[in-house]
Amino acid sequence: MALGNNALLITEDKDFGELVYRFQLPHRGILLIRMIASTSEEKAKSVCDAVVKYSDQLLNNFTVLEDKKIRIRNKQ
Repeated sequence: MALGNNALLITEDKDFGELVYRFQLPHRGILLIRMIASTSEEKAKSVCDAVVKYSDQLLNNFTVLEDKKIRIRNKQ
């Protein structure tokens, strides 16, 4: 649905990594949230902060947002 709407997919489901890297399915950008010890409010704030700060880099890339860092990987 996100691809069809040309949208960034924000998820906590790590299976999307397998879809992108193993099966090489197309995407417009995926932001994977891996903040296990954080509250929902902390996750929401971190996601908002990441989207504002890295908006130009999130599209077309696979990004992992963790408690203390963010990793942006090229789509290739």
